[in-house]
Amino acid sequence: MPSNQFSQTGEQNNTFSNGSPKMQGDQQKTCKPTKEVKIYSGKSINLTKFHFEDTEGNERVQEGIQRTRKSTSNALGQRNVCTIGILKRQIMCDSLVLVKQYRAPLKAYTLEFPARVIEPQGANPNFEDIINREIEDDTGYTSTDIKHISPLTALDPVRLVSLLIDGDDPLQHPSPKSLSTDSDSEDNNNGHGQVVEVLQVPINGLLDRLNEYSKQGLVVDSRVYAFAIGLKKGEKLALSLVVPPMQETMY
Repeated sequence: MPSNQFSQTGEQNNTFSNGSPKMQGDQQKTCKPTKEVKIYSGKSINLTKFHFEDTEGNERVQEGIQRTRKSTSNALGQRNVCTIGILKRQIMCDSLVLVKQYRAPLKAYTLEFPARVIEPQGANPNFEDIINREIEDDTGYTSTDIKHISPLTALDPVRLVSLLIDGDDPLQHPSPKSLSTDSDSEDNNNGHGQVVEVLQVPINGLLDRLNEYSKQGLVVDSRVYAFAIGLKKGEKLALSLVVPPMQETMY
């Protein structure tokens, strides 16, 4: 079937003849940014009008929020880091390291992955060293092994970092080191709330545990919840390989 035709299900074939994904801009016109107009500039965010040209050549405008940047010399994606830390202990099940913090715009406490806006120093900063330092500041844990650093992801933009933590190490001290009582401090104005508690949530039954936290009034971050849904799907897929399929549930 030609790649620009529709299949019998009515879905467009979005792959090349060799089976690789076809990007939308490969054979189509693309939107082009033209200019930015700053509307408001605060200590930690800017409100900006983004002018761009659509695929038909029309001028359009969208409003958006950007984080205030101290320097333009560093790669944007290296400034925002979200860490997915798995705490491993020999006699206990693996746990996900999360932080509970207060988010003033939500008027509520949230349950999130440790995250930070970082400011790499020097021309060629060691990104892994920065990650290790920041996870220790936010949680008290030191990383044992960084497994994966994602490419730039939307919408912050942010890089997701998965890492392992040795929970049997007696030198581990699970408590945030970066708390500050200064309302004008850098940490309190980098787009993040104040970490008030470090939680170790068992991976086993993670989705159900998050639902319980939600019932208690905590707002679960969407990335954490998406992680739990993916984990649940993976468990069901693994089970389906050895057990006959059961009736499909919501998750």
